Amino acid sequence: MSRKYIIFFCLNALLFLCVFHVIAQRGKTLDSLFTLANKPTADTHAVKAMIEIQRTFFNQGSYDSSYYFAHKALAMATALKHAKWMAYAQFGIGLSSTNRTMYDTATYYLLLAKNAAFELKDSLLLVRCYNTFGILFRYQSDYSKSLENSLAAVSIAEASTQKDLQEYLPKIYNTVAAALYGEYQWSRGIEYDRKVLLCTGYPDEDRMRALANMGISDAFVRLKQYDSAKVYLDGALASNAKLNNMIIKLLVANTEGFYYQNIGEYQKALIAYLKAYAYSDSTQNDYLKSNSADNAAFIYFKLKQFDLAKKFALESSTMALRFDHFIAAASAFNTLKEVSVALGDFKTALYYAELNRQYEDSNTNVLTKKNTLTLESKYQAEKKQKEISDLKVLNAEKELSAVKRNRIFLLGIIGAISIIVVLGLLYRNSNNKKVIAENEQNLQKEHINFLERQQQIVSLQSMVNGQETERTRIAKDLHDGLGGLFSTVKMYFSTLEHEQQQLKDNELFKKSYIMVDNAATEVRRIAHNMMPEVLLKLGLANALQDLCNNITASRLIQVSLQINGLDRRLNAGTEIMLYRIIQELLNNIVKHAEASEAIVQFIQNGNHLSVTVEDNGRGFNTADADLQKKAGIENIKNRVDYLNGSITIESAKNLGTTVMMDFLLNDNA
Repeated sequence: MSRKYIIFFCLNALLFLCVFHVIAQRGKTLDSLFTLANKPTADTHAVKAMIEIQRTFFNQGSYDSSYYFAHKALAMATALKHAKWMAYAQFGIGLSSTNRTMYDTATYYLLLAKNAAFELKDSLLLVRCYNTFGILFRYQSDYSKSLENSLAAVSIAEASTQKDLQEYLPKIYNTVAAALYGEYQWSRGIEYDRKVLLCTGYPDEDRMRALANMGISDAFVRLKQYDSAKVYLDGALASNAKLNNMIIKLLVANTEGFYYQNIGEYQKALIAYLKAYAYSDSTQNDYLKSNSADNAAFIYFKLKQFDLAKKFALESSTMALRFDHFIAAASAFNTLKEVSVALGDFKTALYYAELNRQYEDSNTNVLTKKNTLTLESKYQAEKKQKEISDLKVLNAEKELSAVKRNRIFLLGIIGAISIIVVLGLLYRNSNNKKVIAENEQNLQKEHINFLERQQQIVSLQSMVNGQETERTRIAKDLHDGLGGLFSTVKMYFSTLEHEQQQLKDNELFKKSYIMVDNAATEVRRIAHNMMPEVLLKLGLANALQDLCNNITASRLIQVSLQINGLDRRLNAGTEIMLYRIIQELLNNIVKHAEASEAIVQFIQNGNHLSVTVEDNGRGFNTADADLQKKAGIENIKNRVDYLNGSITIESAKNLGTTVMMDFLLNDNA
C-alpha cells in the first residue's frame, strides 16, 4: 500500500475517532460538525462545517489534520463555486502550511485568500491573511515584513466596531509582539503582549494568554529581570494546564527551560527542554524540534555530558539546515565546537568553529538582504501609491469634464429649465455664501476663545513663576540674612556667657538665649518650607520623603510615601510645582481633615505620571464651592493646570478624601 493511501486511511480513522470526543467550538461539537460535513449532497452548510473542523484541529495544534480538512473544504467549495468559502478554505491551507513549515505552499494559498478578501470586501478574512503573513515572515526571520503585515491587520481591526474583528485583536497583538522580540525590542514587545492579557471573553483566550505570558517571560529573561520573568512563566504554565495543544505545551516547555537555564538551574532546564523535545516528536514539527535539540545540547554541555551534547547538537544542525534555520544551525555548531575543545579534539573543534562562523555569517547576510528588500518594498509601495493618486486625479478631471458637457447639452436643449436651474444655482450659491460667512464667524470666535485660553495659561504661568521666584528670594534672604543674624546673636550670647560667669544663673539671660535659639530654628524652618534645599540638590523623591518624615515626626498624622518608576529627575520647574501641590494638600489634611493617616503615591509609566493623595479624615462635600476655596483647592487646581494636568477629587463625609492627578510629561521633564 502506498504512503499516500496509508496517510489517507490514518486521517480518516482519526476523523471517526474524534466523533466521540466533545470539543466546544463555537457552540457546536465535532460529532455534529462531522455529521453536517459528510452529508450525501454537499452544500454551503457542509463546507462551513468542514472549515469549523479544520479550525478545531488547528487550535488543538494538530496541523496535519488541519491541513487535510482545509483541502477537503476547498474541494467542496470549488465544486459549489462558492467564492467566499473557497477563500476561507484557501486561508485554512495557508495557515496550516505556515505552521507545518511549508512556506511556499503557505505563501501561494494566503495570496489567493488575500486577493479574494479584497474582492469580497471581507475585512475579517483580510485581517486574518495579514496576520498569518506576519507569522509566516517571522518564521523566516523577516521581522520587518512581519511587522508590516501584522500592523496592517491591527489598523483595520482597531478601526472597526465589528465584534469578530475586535475578538481577533489579541492574536494580532501577539504577532506584533513576536516580531518586535525578533528585532530585540523587548520593552515594545512586552507592551503588545500585555494588551493581549488585558483582553477577555474572546474565543481561544487560554491559548493566546499562554502565548502572551511566554513572550513576556522570555523578554524579561533577556532583560535579566528574572523575578518578573517567573511571574509570567507561572501565568503561561497556568494557561497551558487548561489546554490540549501539543504545540503550546512544546513552546511553554522551551520557555520554562530558557528561564531555568538563565538562572543557572541546569537540571530543571534540561527536564523542560527534553519535554519540549518529546512534544516536538509528537507534533512532527522539525523546525521546533531543531530548537529543542539545540537547547538540550547546550545544557548537556554545561552538565559535562559531552556524548549527549554531541548527539543532540548533530541532530539539531541536520534539521536546522533543512529549513535554512541558520540561527539554530550556528548555535548547534558552536556547541559541537565547545564539546570538541573540552575533549581535546582541536582539529574537530576547528572544523565546527568554521561551520559556526559560516552559518552565523549566512544568517547575517540573510538578514542584511531582507532589510534591503524591506527598503525596496517601501519604495515600491510609495511609488504605487503615487500612481494611484495620479489616476484618482485624472478620473476626477474626466468626471468633471463629463459633468460640464452634460450641463451645456441640457442648457442648449431646454432653455426654460436652464433659467430655473441657473436661478436655483444662484440661490444655492447665496445660501452657500451665507453658510460660509457663518462658518468663518464661528471659526473667528473659536480662534478668539483659543487665544483667550492661551493668554490665561500665559498669565497663570507668569503668576506661578513669579510666586516661585519670590519664594526663592525670600527663603534665601531668611536663610542668609536673618538666619545669619540670629547665628551672630547666638554667638554673642555664648561669648557673653563665657566672659560673665554669673550670667549662667540669670533666668532672664537663659530665657533670652532660648528665645533667640527658637527664633533661629523657626527662621530655618520657614526658609526650608518656602524652598527646601533637598528639592534643589537631591530631587523630588527625596524632598517628598523629607516632607512626609517631618509631618510624621510632628505626631499630628502618619504620612507614608510610595514612589514607582520615578527613576530620573524631572526639570526643576516641574519638580517645584509637584512639590508645592503635595505640600498644599498635606497642609490641608493636617489643618482640616482630622485624619490619622495619609498616603502619597507617585507612579510614572513612560511620559505618564499619576499622583494620588488619600486620607482617612472626615471628608467634605465636593459640591461645596466655598469649602473648596477655603481648603485651597483653587490654588492646587491652578498649579495642576500649569503642568497641563487633570485633577479629580472624591470625598464624602466621614469617608476620607482622595485626590487623583494625571500629568503627561514632555521629553524635557
